[in-house]
Amino acid sequence: MNYLILFTFLTLSIIFSKEEHTFKLQNGSKIKGTITFEDDSIFEVNSEFGLVQIDKSDIKKSEYKIYLKSWNILTGNKISDSDNEFIIDTKLGTFTISKDDYYLAIPSIHNDTYLVLMFIFTVLGNF
Repeated sequence: MNYLILFTFLTLSIIFSKEEHTFKLQNGSKIKGTITFEDDSIFEVNSEFGLVQIDKSDIKKSEYKIYLKSWNILTGNKISDSDNEFIIDTKLGTFTISKDDYYLAIPSIHNDTYLVLMFIFTVLGNF
Protein backbone atom coordinates (compact mmCIF):
# COMPACT_ATOMS: atom_id res chain seq x y z
CA MET A 1 0.00 0.00 0.00
CA ASN A 2 2.79 2.43 0.89
CA TYR A 3 4.49 1.77 -2.46
CA LEU A 4 1.26 2.55 -4.29
CA ILE A 5 0.89 5.89 -2.47
CA LEU A 6 4.56 6.75 -3.11
CA PHE A 7 4.31 5.74 -6.78
CA THR A 8 1.13 7.81 -7.27
CA PHE A 9 2.68 10.83 -5.58
CA LEU A 10 5.85 10.61 -7.65
CA THR A 11 3.95 10.14 -10.91
CA LEU A 12 1.78 13.18 -10.20
CA SER A 13 4.84 15.22 -9.29
CA ILE A 14 6.36 14.37 -12.69
CA ILE A 15 3.22 15.43 -14.52
CA PHE A 16 2.81 18.73 -12.69
CA SER A 17 6.51 19.54 -12.45
CA LYS A 18 7.64 22.60 -14.38
CA GLU A 19 11.31 21.65 -14.21
CA GLU A 20 13.32 21.57 -17.41
CA HIS A 21 14.58 18.00 -17.86
CA THR A 22 17.30 16.66 -20.12
CA PHE A 23 16.67 13.42 -21.99
CA LYS A 24 19.57 11.56 -23.66
CA LEU A 25 18.43 9.37 -26.53
CA GLN A 26 20.04 6.21 -27.92
CA ASN A 27 20.85 7.97 -31.20
CA GLY A 28 22.98 10.56 -29.34
CA SER A 29 20.39 13.37 -29.34
CA LYS A 30 19.62 15.41 -26.23
CA ILE A 31 16.23 16.98 -25.68
CA LYS A 32 15.67 19.59 -22.98
CA GLY A 33 12.23 20.68 -21.95
CA THR A 34 9.35 20.60 -19.52
CA ILE A 35 7.39 17.36 -19.12
CA THR A 36 3.75 18.04 -19.96
CA PHE A 37 2.45 14.46 -20.12
CA GLU A 38 3.59 10.93 -19.38
CA ASP A 39 2.09 7.48 -19.83
CA ASP A 40 3.51 3.95 -19.92
CA SER A 41 5.29 4.41 -23.25
CA ILE A 42 5.99 8.13 -23.87
CA PHE A 43 6.99 11.45 -22.38
CA GLU A 44 5.51 14.55 -23.96
CA VAL A 45 8.01 17.39 -23.58
CA ASN A 46 7.62 21.08 -24.34
CA SER A 47 11.05 21.94 -25.80
CA GLU A 48 12.54 24.78 -27.78
CA PHE A 49 11.47 22.84 -30.90
CA GLY A 50 7.87 22.72 -29.74
CA LEU A 51 5.95 19.80 -28.29
CA VAL A 52 7.97 16.59 -28.68
CA GLN A 53 6.91 13.02 -27.90
CA ILE A 54 9.76 10.85 -26.64
CA ASP A 55 9.24 7.11 -26.72
CA LYS A 56 10.57 5.67 -23.46
CA SER A 57 12.28 2.86 -25.39
CA ASP A 58 14.37 5.52 -27.23
CA ILE A 59 15.91 6.87 -24.00
CA LYS A 60 19.54 5.83 -23.50
CA LYS A 61 19.95 3.35 -20.66
CA SER A 62 22.44 4.57 -18.03
CA GLU A 63 22.45 2.62 -14.78
CA TYR A 64 22.83 4.83 -11.72
CA LYS A 65 22.96 4.44 -7.97
CA ILE A 66 21.29 7.14 -5.91
CA TYR A 67 22.28 7.42 -2.26
CA LEU A 68 19.35 8.91 -0.39
CA LYS A 69 19.64 10.95 2.80
CA SER A 70 17.36 8.34 4.42
CA TRP A 71 20.27 5.85 3.96
CA ASN A 72 18.42 3.96 1.23
CA ILE A 73 20.03 3.28 -2.13
CA LEU A 74 18.09 3.20 -5.41
CA THR A 75 19.59 1.46 -8.42
CA GLY A 76 18.10 1.79 -11.88
CA ASN A 77 18.23 3.45 -15.26
CA LYS A 78 18.41 7.22 -15.38
CA ILE A 79 15.49 8.64 -17.33
CA SER A 80 16.32 12.35 -16.99
CA ASP A 81 17.44 15.00 -14.57
CA SER A 82 17.02 18.71 -13.96
CA ASP A 83 18.45 21.29 -11.58
CA ASN A 84 16.12 20.12 -8.80
CA GLU A 85 15.23 16.47 -9.45
CA PHE A 86 16.34 13.15 -10.86
CA ILE A 87 14.05 10.59 -12.56
CA ILE A 88 15.12 6.96 -12.26
CA ASP A 89 13.43 3.76 -13.46
CA THR A 90 13.96 0.94 -10.94
CA LYS A 91 12.52 -2.56 -10.52
CA LEU A 92 10.07 -1.01 -8.03
CA GLY A 93 8.86 1.58 -10.53
CA THR A 94 9.79 5.04 -11.80
CA PHE A 95 10.71 7.60 -9.17
CA THR A 96 11.25 11.34 -9.22
CA ILE A 97 13.71 12.25 -6.48
CA SER A 98 14.22 15.81 -5.30
CA LYS A 99 17.89 16.82 -5.16
CA ASP A 100 17.23 17.76 -1.52
CA ASP A 101 16.48 14.08 -0.77
CA TYR A 102 19.78 12.54 -1.90
CA TYR A 103 23.43 13.30 -1.49
CA LEU A 104 24.99 11.34 -4.34
CA ALA A 105 23.95 10.02 -7.77
CA ILE A 106 26.66 8.14 -9.62
CA PRO A 107 26.78 5.84 -12.63
CA SER A 108 26.97 2.20 -11.57
CA ILE A 109 30.37 0.62 -12.04
CA HIS A 110 30.33 -3.06 -12.90
CA ASN A 111 32.72 -5.39 -11.10
CA ASP A 112 35.18 -5.78 -13.99
CA THR A 113 35.50 -2.01 -14.40
CA TYR A 114 35.89 -1.62 -10.64
CA LEU A 115 38.73 -4.19 -10.58
CA VAL A 116 40.58 -2.42 -13.40
CA LEU A 117 40.26 0.94 -11.64
CA MET A 118 41.46 -0.53 -8.33
CA PHE A 119 44.46 -2.08 -10.10
CA ILE A 120 45.38 1.25 -11.70
CA PHE A 121 45.06 3.12 -8.39
CA THR A 122 47.16 0.47 -6.63
CA VAL A 123 49.92 0.64 -9.26
CA LEU A 124 49.91 4.46 -9.27
CA GLY A 125 49.90 4.55 -5.48
CA ASN A 126 53.15 2.53 -5.36
CA PHE A 127 55.12 5.15 -7.32
